[in-house]
This record gives sequence, C-alpha cells and structure tokens, in this order.
Amino acid sequence: DLRSVVRFACLPGYEYASGDPSVVCGADGLWKRADQTTPLLNSEPYRCELVRDFCPDPSPLLGLPQRQPDVGARLASTPVLRLGGTVAFECLEGYKPVLGQSEAVCAVDVADSTRGRWVRAGAEYGWQAELQPLRCTLIQNWCPNVTMRHGLMVSMTHENYLRSVVEFECAVGYQPILDPWGRARASFQCLHNPWKTAGMWLSTKDNATTDKMMACELTPAFCPDPTAGVGVQLTEGNAWSLGSTLRMACVFGFTPNVPPGMDELTCAAGPDPARGQW
Repeated sequence: DLRSVVRFACLPGYEYASGDPSVVCGADGLWKRADQTTPLLNSEPYRCELVRDFCPDPSPLLGLPQRQPDVGARLASTPVLRLGGTVAFECLEGYKPVLGQSEAVCAVDVADSTRGRWVRAGAEYGWQAELQPLRCTLIQNWCPNVTMRHGLMVSMTHENYLRSVVEFECAVGYQPILDPWGRARASFQCLHNPWKTAGMWLSTKDNATTDKMMACELTPAFCPDPTAGVGVQLTEGNAWSLGSTLRMACVFGFTPNVPPGMDELTCAAGPDPARGQW
C-alpha cells in the first residue's frame, strides 16, 4: 500500500554491506528511501555480506596449541571462518585415524544465532549433527624392528611406535669398538624418514642412522689365563676371547683321566657378565 514501510535485516552469518535498511512505497508504485523528505528518491538495494570471522578458530578442537591431550591430528587446510566455510583435519605422520570426522563446516549456532559453530560436514542446514573432531592413535609398527650385531637390547620405551627410544649395549663377551664418543651404549629414537612416509631409527646423540650403529668386537681377554694341572700341557689355542678353545694333552709319562672328547675347553660366559670362564 501507499506509504507502507518495509525494513530489512541480514540473516544470521551475514552483516550489513550497503543499501537502505528500510523503504517506503511511493505514489508511483516504486520503493523509496524512508529516511528523507520530498522529493522521494528510489531506494538502493539492501545488501548483506558474510561475516568474516563468524565461526571460532577450530584449533582448540584438536587440543592446539598445547596439544593436551595428544590427539595426533592437525589442521589439513586453512579454515574458512565464514558461514558455510570448511576446515579439514588429518592425522600426523606416525598416526592413524580411530574416530571422528576429517571435515567440519561453519554453521549458525542454534543456541545463539549471532555466532557460528563447527558441525559435521553436510549438517550446516537443518538439523545439526554434533561434530566429533578427528582423533588419531600411534601406528604400532611405524619403525622397523631394530637389532645390533653382537649387541643386546637393554631397554625400549614404546615398542616400534613413533618417539620410542631403544638402547643397546655390547653382548656378553664383546666390547665397543672405540668411537669418537667413547660410548658404552647406543641409543636410538623412532622418528620419521626424510619423506615422512615411514619411521626410521636415528641416534639420540648425532641423528646417525642404524647403519652407523656402535660396533662391538670380541673382548680379547674375556676368559682368565688357563691353569694347567699336573702333567697337562696346552697344545692348541692362544686367544682368551668368547668362543675360543684350548686343547689339552698329557705330558710324557701321564695318561688322561677324562673320556675321549673331553680334552677341549671353550671360553664361555659365566656368572659375572664382565668375565668368562673355561
């Protein structure tokens, strides 16, 4: 009707951009500006634009920046905080997904239409499904099994998971070959390979790979000097390292008092791991 007034407002998620917030019906049947005197001018279309930061930063959904607890996930895309904007989540290297959604969308908060909230993708209109942010867990065999030649694993913190630490020392009867650090033990941590597609063990001291692992060699005098009994002489063997053998024989005028085949001694590990026995 003539002189009818219409007022406009932006929908939730939008804010005023330009145009006349209210118009009046003029005598010529056209909408005029309502806040002016004669002569009435034609109105400008009322325009709204998306609120730039309608939804909050999604980082806290993943426990960021403190990452407490460690959910093993991160933002996979730059979040668009406008209504209808999206954000993607992905697992960190060394992790795999266990539950939750990998994508969220910015929607109007049903409890307060002046702000937005993150919901499941596809649920931004109508009924809104609650978002369960992506949660990831460590991959069990991120790093391969690791061994040390002539070595012994003395500790391992978290099996072959990312950030696990394994420690080796030389096996009984062996000693470390001198290296620049004079290490008695070698420690390695499960980290990423250069492409972050799998894990690899790197030294906790210098990031060296396991092919440069501390080497071990036989301890030269692992067993004590043998003592020959009365009438016994050592006929073979002059090394006292682990696995070395000594052959005994009776001197002239004596006869063996052990069965055949019992005339040989072998240097073996004893109760004391630092010293062998015959």
